[in-house]
Amino acid sequence: MTDVLFSSQGPEPELPRQGMTSRVPATPPRPRNASQHIATQRNTARLRLRVRLARRPGLAWPRHGHGHDHGMAMIVSMASIIVVRAASTPERRRGSSNAMCSRRLRACTAIDPRDVSSGTSNPRPRRSDGESPTSLQLLALSAPVLFALPCFALHCIALHGIALHCIALHCIVYSIASHRIASHRIASHRRADPAGEEASQAPFVELQNPNEDQDQDQDHNQEGQARAGGDKNMAGILAGAKALARGALRVARGDEEARRASMARRGLSAMVNQADNKLLKPVRLVSSRSLAKARPRIVIVGSGWGGYSFLSYIDKKKYDVQVISPSNHFLFTPLLPSSVVGTLEFRAIQEPVRTVRNLGAYYQAKALSVDENTRQITCKGIFSGDEFRVEYDFLVCAAGAKTNTFNTPGIADREGKEVFFLKHLHHARQIRNRILECFERAAIHLTDDAERDRLLTFVVVGGGPTSCELVGELRDFIRNDVAKWYPDLQDYISIHLVEAQSRLLGSFDESVAKIVERRFRRRNIQLHLGASVTGFDPETGITKLSDGSGIPTGMLVWSAGLEQTRFVQDGLDGVEKGPGKRIIIDDHLRVSDPDNKFDNRFFALGDCAINMETPLAPLAQVAGQQAKWLAKAFNEAPTGVGLVAPAAQVFKPDSDPFAFFSLGSMLTFGGFQGAVDFTQVGKQNEESNLGALSGFLSFAMWRSAYLLRQNSWTNRILIPMYWFKSFLLGRDISRF
Repeated sequence: MTDVLFSSQGPEPELPRQGMTSRVPATPPRPRNASQHIATQRNTARLRLRVRLARRPGLAWPRHGHGHDHGMAMIVSMASIIVVRAASTPERRRGSSNAMCSRRLRACTAIDPRDVSSGTSNPRPRRSDGESPTSLQLLALSAPVLFALPCFALHCIALHGIALHCIALHCIVYSIASHRIASHRIASHRRADPAGEEASQAPFVELQNPNEDQDQDQDHNQEGQARAGGDKNMAGILAGAKALARGALRVARGDEEARRASMARRGLSAMVNQADNKLLKPVRLVSSRSLAKARPRIVIVGSGWGGYSFLSYIDKKKYDVQVISPSNHFLFTPLLPSSVVGTLEFRAIQEPVRTVRNLGAYYQAKALSVDENTRQITCKGIFSGDEFRVEYDFLVCAAGAKTNTFNTPGIADREGKEVFFLKHLHHARQIRNRILECFERAAIHLTDDAERDRLLTFVVVGGGPTSCELVGELRDFIRNDVAKWYPDLQDYISIHLVEAQSRLLGSFDESVAKIVERRFRRRNIQLHLGASVTGFDPETGITKLSDGSGIPTGMLVWSAGLEQTRFVQDGLDGVEKGPGKRIIIDDHLRVSDPDNKFDNRFFALGDCAINMETPLAPLAQVAGQQAKWLAKAFNEAPTGVGLVAPAAQVFKPDSDPFAFFSLGSMLTFGGFQGAVDFTQVGKQNEESNLGALSGFLSFAMWRSAYLLRQNSWTNRILIPMYWFKSFLLGRDISRF
C-alpha cells in the first residue's frame, strides 16, 4: 500500500469533482532541475494520498496541509518531553544536603520503636532514595502503551506522518526513562557498597569534627546508651538521645561492619537483615520499657459520642491518637429511629472512624483488660478472635453502655428473632427487615385473621426519647406508606408503648410529657403506663406484662435501661465503681485512683463514668461536652507531657474543673410535630427556665439542630435529600 501511494510512476489519477479544494492543482508543474524533480515526486505522492482520502466516505484532508502533521507532532513531542523531564528529575541533589539530613532525622518515625522492642510485629523501614522507580518514571515507561492506541487510529485513517512521529517519540521516552531507572539503581548500589561510601556522604551534615576517628563515634554511641539507660531525669534522657543520634549518624558514614555492629549493640537485631542496601536511619532512644516516642500515645476505647468527639477535637499532630472499638463508625443516635422505617438511609447517619485526618491507628476489637504496670490494653479482634496488646501513655475510656434487659425471661434469648434492641446501626436494619417481613407474611392469603393480628402488632418497651421517636416514625410509616402498598392490612395494625413509670419522658418537663401522651392517644397508639414486661413467650408470641395482661406480638423493640459493657464491669478490677458499675471520676475526668496506680493517665467520660459529687445523666450532650473539654486540656498541655515518669500534669494547677452546660432537650413524635424542653438551660445547679414548645416549629428546630450537628458535609447533603425523597416519593419498603 505504501509503494502504491508514494510511487511517482504510473498515470496521473483523475480528480473527483467534489471533495477537493481549488488550491490543489490538477497536475504538478514540470521540474526544471534535480531538486525540483524530488519535490515534484513528493507532491505527486501527497496528491495521490489526497485523492484516496477524498474517495473514502467521511474522510477529508486537513485544510492546513502538512503543517497539521508538524503541529500535532510538536504538541505530542512537548508533552512527552514534560513527562520524561518530570520522571528524570532526581529526587536528591548534592546541593541540598542539609534539607536531606533533616528529612533523614525525621525519617526515624518510620519504624515504631515499640514494635521493635516487643518483637510482636516486624519493623517497616521507609524505602531509601533511588531504590526503585518513582510513579512518574513508571508513567514514562508506560507512555508507549498509552500512545499505541492513538497511533493505531492514525494509521487506520492513513495519517502516517503523525503516526511515525508518535512511534519515534515512543523510542525517546522509553530510552530516557530506562536510563534514569538504571542510574537510580546504580546510585542505590553505590550507597550500599562500602567502597562507594563517598557518594552517600552528601545527605549527612557534620555534627562533630569530621577529623575524629570512628572509635570516638562509637564511644559517643555507647555513651548515649549509658546515659539513656541509667538516668531517669528528663534532661539526662534528652542529652543521651542527642549523643545517640550523633553516634548513629557518624557510624552511618563508616563501613558496613561498623554499621551492623552499632545496630546490634542497640538491640535492633530484627533490623539488621532489612538494613541491607539501605541508608541507616537514626533510631529513637531505648528506655527500660520501650524506645522513647516522639509523641505521647493516647488510646481511646470506644467510638461513640464521647470517643468520637474527643478524637475530633484532640490535636493529632501533637499526640499519637489510636482508637479501639468494635464499631468502625460513629453513629448519630438521635436519627437512628428515622432509619428504622426508611426515612433516612443507614449510610447518612454514620461517620467512619478511619476518615478522621491524622489518625494514628484504629483497631476493630474489644478491649478486655488494662495493665496499669506496663500500660498495656489487652484486646480481642472482632473477626479473628486473637488477643493482642496496645501500649498507651494516656487512656481515655469512652466505652458507653449497652441495653439492660434486667434478666427478663425470653428477651435476650430471642434477640434478633422477635425481640430487637435499638442501640446500634445493625439493630435498625434488623428492625426494618422484621417490619417488612411481618407485612409480607400477613399479606399471604393463607394467613388467618388471628395470625395477622399477631404479626402486625408492634410493641415498644421504654418511655424515653428514643422509644417515643420510634413510635412516631412507625406511625407515619403505617399511615403514609403501608396504606398505599398494603391497603388490606390497615385494620390489623396496632402499636403498643410500655413504660414502667407513671408517665413518659422522665427526663423532660411534665408539660412536654403530657403533650406527647395526648398526641399518641389521638393517633390510636396504646399506652401501658405503670406496667413492666415480665417475659416473652416465643411459642405463643405473647408479651407478658406486670398487670397480668398479655399482648400477641409480631415484633418487640426493647429500648429500656442501660448497663455497662463487659470491659467496664470485668476488665477494670482496680478501678472504683459507682451506681450501675459506672467508673467514678473526679471533677477533671480522671479515674478515681487512691493508690495512684495509673499515675493520672486514665480518664473516663460519657455513659460509663460518673462524678459522685455532681452526677450527670447518660446523655449525648454530656459525653460531647466532656470530650471537648478534655481534648482542650490536652491541647494546651506542655509538649511531651506523659513521656517520662512520673507523668507531667495535663492540667494546670489553677485549671477550672469540668462544668456541664445544659442545652435543653428535644424530640419528634411523628406527623411533622415535635417538642422542645428549655425548662433547664444553663450550667449545672444554675439552670434557667425558658419554657417548653411543641408543634411544627419544634419539629423544624429539631431537624435544623441535628442537621447542623453533623460532622461531615456528606451527611449534611444526604440527610436533606432523604428527607425530601421520603416526603415526596415515600419510604423504601425493600427488604435486603
